Order: sequence, then C-alpha cells, then structure tokens
Amino acid sequence: MANGYGGSSGSSGSSYSSSPRTTSGSSANMPLPPPGFHYMPDGTLMSDVEHANLNKVSSKDLSTKIIKSFKLDTSNIKAKGENRTFTVSGSKNSVFSLIVVNNHGNYYNFDSKTFVATPSRLESTVINSSSYSGSIKFPKLPDANTDTYDLYLMAEPQYNTKHVKFNEVRYADNTIDFNSSKGSDSAVLVKKIYQHADKDITLSAISTNNLTAFSSVAITTQTITVGGGNSIGKISFTVIATVAATRNVVIKRQVEENDFIANVTRTIGGAAIPITGEDVSSSTFYKWPIDNIVGLRNGMYMKTSNATVGTLISDYNETVEETLVSAPSPILPSTKTKRNRSIVFEKGVQSTGVATVTNGVVTSQAGNVVFNLQQADALKGDSVKIYGQGRQNIKNLSGYDVKFSNLKVELTAVTTTVDGAVSNHTNVTVDERAGIRDKVSTVTGIGIDTSSAVPTVTSGAGAVNGSGVIVLSATQTLEDGITLTFGGASRIATITGDIEVLSAGAEDLTLRVDLEKILTAT
Repeated sequence: MANGYGGSSGSSGSSYSSSPRTTSGSSANMPLPPPGFHYMPDGTLMSDVEHANLNKVSSKDLSTKIIKSFKLDTSNIKAKGENRTFTVSGSKNSVFSLIVVNNHGNYYNFDSKTFVATPSRLESTVINSSSYSGSIKFPKLPDANTDTYDLYLMAEPQYNTKHVKFNEVRYADNTIDFNSSKGSDSAVLVKKIYQHADKDITLSAISTNNLTAFSSVAITTQTITVGGGNSIGKISFTVIATVAATRNVVIKRQVEENDFIANVTRTIGGAAIPITGEDVSSSTFYKWPIDNIVGLRNGMYMKTSNATVGTLISDYNETVEETLVSAPSPILPSTKTKRNRSIVFEKGVQSTGVATVTNGVVTSQAGNVVFNLQQADALKGDSVKIYGQGRQNIKNLSGYDVKFSNLKVELTAVTTTVDGAVSNHTNVTVDERAGIRDKVSTVTGIGIDTSSAVPTVTSGAGAVNGSGVIVLSATQTLEDGITLTFGGASRIATITGDIEVLSAGAEDLTLRVDLEKILTAT
C-alpha cells in the first residue's frame, strides 16, 4: 500500500502554478495570472519558461528523479510551540511540494510562517544539488485538547520525480505507521505530528500492602509539569511522609530507583480459564481474561481484596523430570542425566483481541493474564490495580521514561522538653513522646551525660503520644524545661532526589515511593 492518497500532486483549493520554484505564498487576493505565467513570492509575475530555465529543470527532462528521504522530527510538539527543521533529500533537479495542515483545517504559509485558512504550500521546489532544508514554526497549543499536523510531501510527476520505493511499517492494530514508514509508491508521502497539552507528574508515597502502621500516613506530594510526549532535564523534588501521632518510623535502607511505582486499573473478565492439567477442585485458577493487557509484564503485582497475597503476573510452566541415558561407546559405561521437560507452558501476558491505536499509541488490547498463584473464583469481574516498579515497568505502564538520581531519605529529629527536674535518675518525664521508639531512639541535649555513650530510650515510648515518663539507658540529672533531641526514629520522613523525564506519556502520572522498602513503622 502506498504512503499517500493518489498518483499525482494537485492543488489544495488555491491556484498553484505547475512550474518549479523555491517557495509559494498565498495569492488569494490577486487575479489569476495569464496563461504561461505565475506569481513569485514578492507578487511579481514570471514566465513559467523563464522559471524552469532559472532552476535548470524542465518538464521535458525525461530522466527520472527520486525523492530519497524526508527527515523531520515527528515526536510530539511542545505545548508552547516550537520550530522544527526538515530536509528533503533526492536526485539533482527533483521537484517536490510540501503541504502542512492542522486539525483545524488551517494551512502553513511558508512565507508568513503562520497557519492560515487559505490553502498554501511550499510549491514545486527544486533540489538543486542533493537536498533541500527548511523549517516549520508550530504555534502554541490553543487549548487543552490535542492538536495534529498532517504533512504531505508530494513528488511532482510532471517533472519526472517520484518517491523512493515504499517500505511499510504497521502499528499493532495493523494500520500503517506513516512516521516509521519510508518512501511512497504514489506521488504523496504522509507524516503526522501530535501536540499534547502539558502533563503533570505527581511524586508521592504509598504503603503497598496497606500496613496498619502506615494506615494514617499523611503525604506531602510534589507536582512537576512536562510537555506531553516531551522531555525535561533534572528537577529536584521533595516528598514528606508523616505517620500518625502514635506511630513512628526508622530507616530500613536508602531509597533506590526501583522503589518508585506506577499503577494502572484493569478489569478481570467474567470467568477464569483453566489451564490444561490444572487442579481447579477448589475453584481457584491461574489464568484469567482481562480487559486490557497494554503495558502489562511479568513480575508486576496485583492488588484487590479478592486477590491472593503475593500475586504476580508470571509464566506458567509445568515440567516433568526425565532421565536421559547415553552410551558413548560399547566399552564405556553409560551415563545418566536428569532434566526437567516442559509439558504445559502459558505466557504471563497473552493477547486475544486487536489492538486499539490512539494518536499513534497502542492504548488498549484485550487478552489474558497468568498469575504465579491461583486466584479464587471471586476475582471474576473485579476492578484491580496492577503495579510496576522501576524505570522499565513505569515506562511500560505509563509511556513515561524517567530517571531518578541523588535519592535520599532522612528523618526529622524529635524535640521535646523535660517536664520536671531530674536528679541522678533514668526516668525522665517529657511533654511529648510522639515519634520516639524504645531501644532505638538516642537522646541529646543540655545536661545529657554522653561521657560513656549516647543514651538511648529503653522504655516508655513506642506506639504512644502525649506527655509521659521515658526510661533512659543511663542516669541523668536535668533541669526542668530543657529541650531534648531524639534521633534514630521519627514521625516524619523526608524523601528527596532528582527526576529527569526523557519522554512523557499521554496522560498525567502519579509515581509513588514504596515506603515499606525504605522504612520500618510501628
């Protein structure tokens, strides 16, 4: 199939000349030129014959010229607009025209560098050596809706010019991916560029298993704006997790890039699919239909009230052990080797329907998923969340390619005051115990004796708050009202780092740090 819609380049609603020239502007306000003449960009008339001689190309030149390539960045245009350069490469004296039209029905005028209602094009342009370069100024997105730009590069057959042979590339839904395809078997080569509204990435945190100690955690998030489909350099971020007053956390380890999670919502089908030889006597099943497999990969995990704890998307592989006997020669003893042979295999993610492509991106495709654990029949019809951790899984689920660096988690030290003087005793009454943990928290302050070691809290703290007595690991003599600082545990954990967006997806995105990986809460 040709990359185009016809066998020749015609006008698009305005009076275009058939003689080769460098650029064309709109001549809507001028009378039609006399036969054999055309308007130049400055409004003057010029003979078609003179123009053909000027550009050293004539319709009588019977040699075939080839448009070899059309180089143009077809990635998403920034919402604020931008300039894009293009290069058309081809045989010497090949002739082409270029039309750019947006979804509002406006045409790009290469003279005014604006989109106008009057049809306009870069017309009958001659490649004098081996290539021609130009630029297109794409405007700011006028609203929150996606704009599109269709580009039609036409090889002019009246000047014996044609495109290089069509090399077709198709999307998953079997429609032609014109941007990835090369050449054309017709006179028209087509490209398409999208311009999306800016998207937001919200950085947050989560307890993936909804642990009780994190049940009332308050998250201070940060939102970063990025052009739809575009990239941004490193931006610093801060996420703060504050647990409930009767809870506290300690650092388990530092933050890693794989601790960030993206998730999607999917719907499980109405009935499980038994695998050959599977024991389903308890009405539990490995394989299930799902409404959309796009982005799903092995190793991603599922969360819903009816899911078995620890459920992951995984291949199913039933094997049997067999013994291979080999006899290298009649005089040597035989050897036996054991191996596992697969007898039933099911891929973790399977497609069953035709993919849906929206704005050049595969957005939906029905299929089946296989889990590492059998799921109860109650799972059918559930709306479930599928989570993916780390850069590649985030990209699979969302279309965003992000990198994290300089990651760190720090605890905010707990400060409180002594309520009543202490004389050579381990018991200390304080005004607030929230955030202090027994056998973990250290204590410093004016009057605290650290001559042998920094004292720790041995009891009296933990899952409590408010004033009360804490017991220290060494006797102290303290004045009433002095401030004590407790380290090692806290109610507040601050996560910082840098995020770099290499490419953005089509929708807003929330990325969450898995708190259970980096903090232990009580």
